[in-house]
Amino acid sequence: MLLEFMPWRACRPTLVALQSAAANAQNQFNMDKSRLYVHSCKADRGPYSKRMKPVSKGQAHPYRRRQTHLTIRVREMTDEMMMKREEFA
Repeated sequence: MLLEFMPWRACRPTLVALQSAAANAQNQFNMDKSRLYVHSCKADRGPYSKRMKPVSKGQAHPYRRRQTHLTIRVREMTDEMMMKREEFA
């Protein structure tokens, strides 16, 4: 829920990846979506594309457009974890 209202540009793709991970866990592994939690989240360096930026006098300056590989792993809460969660809520 926090990712929906954060002002940063990277929040939207992160939210989409998180929703995809939850949907995959539900459909492929028959996990209960209400019991899922984020076990780990990792952002690794991805490939980059070589681009040119036009500048004055018809010149072009090269730059690299970087990409990121985002890995999100979700797990299902056990009954003991659910009990602890309800105690603190």
